[in-house]
Amino acid sequence: MPVYVVDLTHFLDPQGELAPGPPGRFGAFFADIVAVASARQAGTADATPLHCRRRPGHVPCPGRLWALRREHGLIEWRCPACDDQGTISGWEGTRWDMRALLPESWGPVADVPLDDADYRAALDALRGEGQAEAVLRAAAPREDGAVVVRADAPALEGIALRLTAALAREGGAPGRSRVRRCLLACERAARQLRGEGVAVPVTAARQSGSRRAGPVDGHAARPAVRQRAGAPSGRPEEAPAMVRRPPRSAALRPTWAEIDLDRIRDNVEILRARLHPGARLMAVVKADAYGHGAAPVALAALEAGASHLGVAVLEEGTALRRAGVAAPLAVLGWTPRERAAEVVAAGLEQTVFDLEDASALAAAGRAAGRRARLHAKVDTGMGRLGWPCRLPEDVERAADALATVAHLRGAELAGVFTHLADADGATLETTRAQLAAFSRLLAALEERGVRPALRHCANTAALLRLPEAHLDLCRAGIGIYGYPPSEHVPPAGLRPALSWYTRVAQVRELRAGDAVSYGGTYVAQGRERVAALPVGYADGMSRALSNCGAVWIGGRRAPIRGRVCMDQVVVSLDDCGPVAQGDVAVLLGEGHGADAMARVTGTIAYEVLCAISARVPRVYAGR
Repeated sequence: MPVYVVDLTHFLDPQGELAPGPPGRFGAFFADIVAVASARQAGTADATPLHCRRRPGHVPCPGRLWALRREHGLIEWRCPACDDQGTISGWEGTRWDMRALLPESWGPVADVPLDDADYRAALDALRGEGQAEAVLRAAAPREDGAVVVRADAPALEGIALRLTAALAREGGAPGRSRVRRCLLACERAARQLRGEGVAVPVTAARQSGSRRAGPVDGHAARPAVRQRAGAPSGRPEEAPAMVRRPPRSAALRPTWAEIDLDRIRDNVEILRARLHPGARLMAVVKADAYGHGAAPVALAALEAGASHLGVAVLEEGTALRRAGVAAPLAVLGWTPRERAAEVVAAGLEQTVFDLEDASALAAAGRAAGRRARLHAKVDTGMGRLGWPCRLPEDVERAADALATVAHLRGAELAGVFTHLADADGATLETTRAQLAAFSRLLAALEERGVRPALRHCANTAALLRLPEAHLDLCRAGIGIYGYPPSEHVPPAGLRPALSWYTRVAQVRELRAGDAVSYGGTYVAQGRERVAALPVGYADGMSRALSNCGAVWIGGRRAPIRGRVCMDQVVVSLDDCGPVAQGDVAVLLGEGHGADAMARVTGTIAYEVLCAISARVPRVYAGR
């Protein structure tokens, strides 16, 4: 049975009485809360009063907090008088906050009518899924037998995300088609709330037996030859295919990125196939999944077999929790100790590298009645975060500190890890020295009776090059998105998941002597056709591409002329054939990926992908 935590003080009027809920907003769910609370207030309900532990003999005010003994399963309580909380029995389950259903916390809402059988199938699929289940349970029946779910765009997207995960989890379970219909109805309503055709971070369910599907807005995808995972990708300099019609609604901004979630899944499967027996895969989805969109990428990676997720900061972890992602999720960077309670409340696993932070997290765990899960980081050669472990005397001190962490009341040492500095380098001497230092630390921990469940050090490069580094868990980042970490690492069949497009805003002809863009750094030597594109460095197109980068139009290279501006760039069309306003230019695509752009600007593919800004809409293709 799910467990719901509801603070009824948010439903009190100024006199402290329960305020009636607006018709249709909470449906039968709110009515049950009011009915049971009112019965307790009148002394007619058959339930044991809840007593506060901090003030013996104190009973929370009548009409405020009561145990629901119906299917809603409210068995946890909070005392508004002294902020105490407790549990009526040993039940465990999903938590959610009734405040999220309050009208003032919502944006514009949509009424989504569902067939009663579809609604019940979706409700069964979301049993125990917290907020998504709660929103469905608040639906109101209609006279014609349909059920109407009322919610705003984020809530509808959350339902769709969890239903997508449920479909992947349950395989060929009965009612699958009914669940899919409910998923698609929520997706459509969310897109309408955000503006017709706007891409939302949910994946499109398949409508046939085909594994591959088009983008979520229903337009045809760009022409491209799909190959099996691991197959050769063709000529290295193969030009991107021409897109005559953009794979998105014309109502959207004419610069967008398309993420193929099937390629994310393929890449995860390729990496998992390379794992040492017994090792698991953490999908690193920090920096909004390297610019690909954290929530949809996280769910796709989990569906393909990743067991854990990794982020860099607390906010990235809590955002995934709000999106309904429930998998083990580690914060790999530093979180200030004053935010320890937030880490514990979100069920995140936190990196620690000193006893003070570990103790603060343990205290937060004790206060919450659960154990904080910690990953201790040691520095074997990266020179950044971690207990120093390069020298033998460092190893002994670090092992003593980690043994102390392992015995903190209110905490659990879930993992010990290090970060490899040069696993993608030309030689592996430095990496093997780091592995040796890490092995010495693990041996010292064994001597002290400490063996964490997860020992991990391998990134994508080490996963592909050093099986001895796999241990219990590998942290894969750039490989999930389709790129090898460097030219020294074999590509292993990985294929880029992100493509980046814009549309031609204007075509014009320059005359000899005409200067282009700020500073006039390019001057036409003769007549030259050029196009202005609505994309610039505010979108992630580096200013370092000025006068040396290129895009692809009509399958041909179009060099950048002049400086890249904040919002626009000019390219030459002399080698491109006929081009008109609205034609699509490929910034990143097949044969011209982030690694190629990085070589021009003197950086790495990671930075190119992460630099694509939030104002560039993401459109999701695949299942």
